[in-house]
Amino acid sequence: MNYRNKSIEKAYRIFDLFDRETLLLSATEIARRLTTTPSAIYPILCTLETHGYLQRDGNKKYGLGYKFLERANLVLQQTDLYTSAKPHLKKLASTWSVNTHLGIFYADMVLYLHREVGGDTVIIGEITGWQEPAYCTALGKTLLAFLPGPELESYLSRERLTAVTPYTIVDAVKLRDELVRIRQAAFAISNEEAHEGVIGVGAPVTDFKGEVRAAISISVPKSRWHKEQAALIAAVRQTACHLSQELGAVRKRKPVDHVLYG
Repeated sequence: MNYRNKSIEKAYRIFDLFDRETLLLSATEIARRLTTTPSAIYPILCTLETHGYLQRDGNKKYGLGYKFLERANLVLQQTDLYTSAKPHLKKLASTWSVNTHLGIFYADMVLYLHREVGGDTVIIGEITGWQEPAYCTALGKTLLAFLPGPELESYLSRERLTAVTPYTIVDAVKLRDELVRIRQAAFAISNEEAHEGVIGVGAPVTDFKGEVRAAISISVPKSRWHKEQAALIAAVRQTACHLSQELGAVRKRKPVDHVLYG
């Protein structure tokens, strides 16, 4: 028996129309994308707006409402990963004057859960809930490297490797080789692959089962990289190790003291 509610499904389809490239849509635009008429979806739009899940601007275009932010914060507060990671990210950010991030692999993208600002390089304003391609970010490459083989191959078969910057790896063979190195070294580098002039360093966070639950990363201006790369890599790995231990992981690998990259 099919218990799915068509009106609720249509509401979810409306939510899915919005992304980082599409922040606002009129009722007519929403209807067209759902292959229906404005009159057919207006009751749903009105209900969602009343409850704060949609909001309209001065041009009567709809966008996602603040209710999502409220609910997202509740979810994060109930997550041991988020609660445990915050003080570690804050300490790393303040000690090294870098921006630190926590992210997970979700729907073939990196989903950012938190950021602590310690440096002056902020590419994206509000980070929580933001998504970026996994193949070009330090967080993403870390998470991809520790995917089971079949899952990684499935991802590579679906994902179109598009150049985000001139330095993005867009060759699947080269990316596989890079992911092997990342898995062996337990850290990843995004060498201006997601944002020009910015270097990212990522490391995996494991749980009591030894499974990678998330990744943390830092971002620094390229001007700092050559002088401090070994120390920054070691700091990220050590922080990831401490966070993993807090989540119940058994420490198996000592963070490196001297690693040069590039």
